[in-house]
Amino acid sequence: MIHAVESKKKLEILRKPQQLDLSVNDLRIMVGCFKAIAYQMEIDDEPYLDADALRLQKKLERKYHKVLQSS
Repeated sequence: MIHAVESKKKLEILRKPQQLDLSVNDLRIMVGCFKAIAYQMEIDDEPYLDADALRLQKKLERKYHKVLQSS
């Protein structure tokens, strides 16, 4: 029972928002990495990104484009 409670706490931690100190270049690199993975997914016909990763990809892309447009 203790193991299940510890596992649940660890999963809750994964959902907690965090502030990160990232540069626009850091964001550009992450967006590029996600694009490379998405491209490789098409080539290999393999689902390398799960639903959470795909949501994160879109979130990072939107943020990156918003930052570029505001400059």
